[in-house]
Amino acid sequence: MIKRIGSYSFKPVVGLEIHAQIISNTKLFSGAGTSPFAASNSLVAPFDQAIPGTLPSLNRSCVIKAVQASYALNCKINRVSYFERKHYEYADLPNNYQITQSTVPLAIDGFLKFPICSQTTYWYSQARVKQIQLEQDSGKLLNDENFTYVDLNRAGVALIEIVTRPDFNSGTDASWFVREVASILRHINVCSGRFGEGAMRVDASVSLNDPDVKGTDENYPGGTIVELKNLGSVRNLHLAIDSEIVRQYNCIANGISISNETRSFDIEKKRTVSSRDKSRFHDYRIFPDSNIPPLVLFNSKAETNDCRAVLLEELDIFRYDIHDQLRSLALSNTSMLFLLNSPEYIHLFFKCLKTDKVINNDTLASNVLNLIKHYSREKKAPPISINNIVEIENFISNGILASQYIESLIEKLFDKDSRPVAEIIKSESYYSEFTDDDLKQVVLKIIDENPKDVDLLLAGKKSGMRRLMGKVRRQTNNKADLTKVHTLIKRICNVN
Repeated sequence: MIKRIGSYSFKPVVGLEIHAQIISNTKLFSGAGTSPFAASNSLVAPFDQAIPGTLPSLNRSCVIKAVQASYALNCKINRVSYFERKHYEYADLPNNYQITQSTVPLAIDGFLKFPICSQTTYWYSQARVKQIQLEQDSGKLLNDENFTYVDLNRAGVALIEIVTRPDFNSGTDASWFVREVASILRHINVCSGRFGEGAMRVDASVSLNDPDVKGTDENYPGGTIVELKNLGSVRNLHLAIDSEIVRQYNCIANGISISNETRSFDIEKKRTVSSRDKSRFHDYRIFPDSNIPPLVLFNSKAETNDCRAVLLEELDIFRYDIHDQLRSLALSNTSMLFLLNSPEYIHLFFKCLKTDKVINNDTLASNVLNLIKHYSREKKAPPISINNIVEIENFISNGILASQYIESLIEKLFDKDSRPVAEIIKSESYYSEFTDDDLKQVVLKIIDENPKDVDLLLAGKKSGMRRLMGKVRRQTNNKADLTKVHTLIKRICNVN
């Protein structure tokens, strides 16, 4: 996406830093527990409070999960990596420094192929991962009208920071990349990916580059970098990047210089606002942590390659085979995203639809999915039989069950209605009383009698289709399959 302003061409360049909390019972360097729902300051060890004389003890399980995440993102593992102190002066950081791995991190030089979906199609893109590092999270500040309170429950929680190369050009591709990373981390049980609980947060670096100008940073040639901090959802990430790109275009077009600064995203105004000037050099005084020895991974090269191969094979099955199966069911992109981002429900969904024949009816698949979503919120297992699904598919394909009743029928089955499917259809009058030929004659009659509605339909107005379908419903006492009615109207009126 290159835009010309005067005689210059500018291309947006975006890089990401993804902070993902590792699923663990204890923190990275202390034995304190982890929970986003605990009472304030109830999960704090002496080390988390920076009590003098306390020493860190590295959590082995967090290292293993960080290695798994590195494999999943096709990174090279450093056999030896180092922990460092990066100094800040924040109220929610008791030590006034963060333990991190910015210089020699756990993993480097990865990549990820990820899908980008539109309403009608999808394609794959690829982005490079610069490094993955282990680090500890900070605490949290809570504000009211008069005071600011510090909650240290989150201080010391294990994070992996995934730093990408600046391979994105818009909020769209950056947000789809983050979705895919979150999906993968959920699937391998490294991170819950719940933005609302603070389990994932994203920072984005945005600049406009003139391809003809070479700057001091080869990744951002000629562009002034603006950092967007603490974006707490995929949607906000998308909106923030796009609004910042527009702001920078407008600055250049109006001759206003772009400052090297940190900005936050104002959700209500849908634009970024300045929060901190970064034009002056900030010395983080990064140096090795003398209390933590180098992190050395002892596995042999053969064992490492075997672990990597097994994990990547499992991920390929999850990300590509299952994705193609979902596309074959004609599910909406929203439904596909729910399943791909919820490994705990995707297997249940396919169990519901696992039959000897292919489930071709997307209405059936969508309704099963909607009820799985409902039961997932209630934390219950949906009571549905695979045989029920087979029966419903047969009744649909044979023209017995009208499509508008599929949802009601499945709801009854999910509510443990023990009657046979055929009996429910008969007693609840869910059946279709019209053959295809009979239905065609009714639709032709309605079209002939309502030329104004047909004109609306041909003009691209949705109200035309709604009116024609409503009249067919009244004519047939709602006993015609509305999916077939919709298809017939489009075919007869020659509308796509």
